[in-house]
Amino acid sequence: MVTAHRPPSRRPIASLLLAFSLLSALVVGATAPPASAELSDSSEPVGGVAGIMASQSNNFQSPVWALETIGDTMYVGGKFTSTTTGQGGQTTNQAALAAMDSRTGQWISTFQPDVRGGSVFAITASPDGSRLFIGGDFTSIGGAADTAGLAAVDPTTGALDPTWRAGLERPWTTDLPVARSLDVNNGWLYVGGTFTHVRSGSSYQQHLRVARVNLNTGKPDAAFDPVISGGGVWDIDPSPDGSRLYVVGFFSSVNGDADYGDRFTAIQTSDGELVPGVEEFVPNLEQTGRQYAVVATDSKVFVAGEEHLLQVLDGTSLTREQVYYTGTNPDSGVWALSGGGDFQVLEQVGDRVYAGCHCWSQHLNPSTGAELFPTVSPNPGVWTPVRGLLTYDANTGDHLVDVTFDMSGASGPWAISGSSDDCLWVGGQMTRSGGNWNGNLARFCDESFAADNERPSAPKGLDADAGASEITLSWLESTDDTGVTGYQIYRSTDGSLGTIIDTVTDLTYTDTTATAGTTYTYAIKAIDA
Repeated sequence: MVTAHRPPSRRPIASLLLAFSLLSALVVGATAPPASAELSDSSEPVGGVAGIMASQSNNFQSPVWALETIGDTMYVGGKFTSTTTGQGGQTTNQAALAAMDSRTGQWISTFQPDVRGGSVFAITASPDGSRLFIGGDFTSIGGAADTAGLAAVDPTTGALDPTWRAGLERPWTTDLPVARSLDVNNGWLYVGGTFTHVRSGSSYQQHLRVARVNLNTGKPDAAFDPVISGGGVWDIDPSPDGSRLYVVGFFSSVNGDADYGDRFTAIQTSDGELVPGVEEFVPNLEQTGRQYAVVATDSKVFVAGEEHLLQVLDGTSLTREQVYYTGTNPDSGVWALSGGGDFQVLEQVGDRVYAGCHCWSQHLNPSTGAELFPTVSPNPGVWTPVRGLLTYDANTGDHLVDVTFDMSGASGPWAISGSSDDCLWVGGQMTRSGGNWNGNLARFCDESFAADNERPSAPKGLDADAGASEITLSWLESTDDTGVTGYQIYRSTDGSLGTIIDTVTDLTYTDTTATAGTTYTYAIKAIDA
């Protein structure tokens, strides 16, 4: 999953990030997620996917399971067997992984990966945008060895990257290995799923359900080896500072600890041990309560799962601070599980956390704060309608009641991503949005999109030149149907998008406040007229 923080702006378009030091330079391509625009509650027209593959590792009937963006391209992964240009439109046989132009909402025919034997459940990009990492229960990419469950492909063509290998294995069973979640942090690719071994060339290591591998080669890290037992991993997310890896699923212990390793856990990335001195996680109902998704923001950890429950934890102590439910609000006012649906995907985009669920009735903000069901009934709190997607403040954990979406479907959203043009993409098992057809994909854009339905192209060719006490940036002009009014300059020292340091109308900018010996990350964003 991608964690980023971007101040609101008037529809700026993300470009390539550039990391630069006065002593040395490294150009790194990565798409910056969009701000939290004022999104329409109805989806814009986009192509769709159809069909459903049988899966040994996943019996949910959602065609879409993963979304990831690089520049103006949205990558879609899942269990689908074909793509379509729209309702009644052209259908193309392309299974498991496809690419779409995020500006036009139409498929890119030149992206042709050869995913064999299974589905794609997770996608993430390398920091420089040169590799697309995919995870799932597929048996190979193009029949190549050591590509089961995990591989890297070319973002332009979909061809297998021949220099990168990290295949997953389960040698003591006929069950397929599966990667369900991928995340890049501090030079590593973290992998969560159901597997026991990772093979990369001559390196063959045992890793139980969680591993991290080298971004450039795929070689697993023997020093990071937490032992997760009793069930699979569904999602992972590093803390913003990279010191912790949060893991959720239906496992029952981590490193032999059944108290702090039951369905949710926090692992130290330094040594793979459990984070000490934190609150024990309690699921809603002890007998089941598998957890499907986790997102770590600067101050909170959001944990989503069964029994229709979303928990918001303190980002340091992991003390439960807020809980939210979906269900039915009967006339009696007594809380009822019936009519709700499990929370199943979380994604942070800017200062918001979006949560998807197969919930089509009511959302409950309990008046009792952090108490778990069933102690919140009767007269439990404030009810609001929900149609598959909810929005929360990433910093406070509060439910943003005024941000609503209109969707209908079966199991609802299973994938969420921001795009470079400030739109929010949702994938899963959905049929309609705002009265319009959608083929398991929806794109929600800001309210002014209808009046100006073309966004500026992302500035390209970002380059830098270091002087004695300054860094000069240059880039190529963006294009747009109504014009580009300027460019916002973002800077950070921690590899994130950072904050705006200036706005210019030229295609160059000189940063005179840079300090020698410090590595900076820059991003240039075009502003629509």
